[in-house]
Amino acid sequence: MPASKLLTTLIGFAILISPIIQVNAIAAAKTGTTGWVTGYEAIRLGKSRDRYGIVPTKIQCKNGKNNRGDFRKNLLVKVDYRFQDKKKPIYWAAAWHTAMKQFEIKYKRKGFKMVSRDSYVRGSGLRVHCALWHKKPKKK
Repeated sequence: MPASKLLTTLIGFAILISPIIQVNAIAAAKTGTTGWVTGYEAIRLGKSRDRYGIVPTKIQCKNGKNNRGDFRKNLLVKVDYRFQDKKKPIYWAAAWHTAMKQFEIKYKRKGFKMVSRDSYVRGSGLRVHCALWHKKPKKK
């Protein structure tokens, strides 16, 4: 087999199996963290990690570089997560806001239990909260 054809075949195979390797690497790690990301990035990461059975376990929040304007654009969050057992799934929800009480009430009514909470004070004096809730599914 010519070297160029062999190289093309190997590259095609690597592209084909790379998602499998990524999922197996996540499963092998069992735990991880997002590092500091914006709230919008955290939502995107959360949705993509749902597919692989990963559940967030801890949330931290802090102000970003810009201290002006909408806190949601300047909020940074760091989420620790773990790979969950498919036999014991956990539903989860996360929120960050200045008025956290409304979310506490909402998720408590839905059967969620708060598992992690953090807050920070912006330069303007505004306190911003972030929290994480878990809920076990009902047994059938």
